[in-house]
Amino acid sequence: MKDVIHKPTLLLAACLAVAWLAAPLVAQAPVLFSRVRVGTVDIRTGAGTPEGSITAPVGSLFLRTDGGAGTSFYVKETGAGNTGWVAK
Repeated sequence: MKDVIHKPTLLLAACLAVAWLAAPLVAQAPVLFSRVRVGTVDIRTGAGTPEGSITAPVGSLFLRTDGGAGTSFYVKETGAGNTGWVAK
């Protein structure tokens, strides 16, 4: 009698092998976000000042990637549009 490989079983085995081989790569890959929503506020990152360019609700935070002393962390204190950001 000839051995027959069931096609769905072979496909499942191939998928599991690929997942097993790729798992270490996926586990080490960084997850990058430029915006995270926490309740009703945003936590965002980026270069440059958010004042005049980032629209967010009051209470939102901005982490400036190219900032210096006193210009790396911003809090949205007032306004409904893209103004009201204050460096901390």
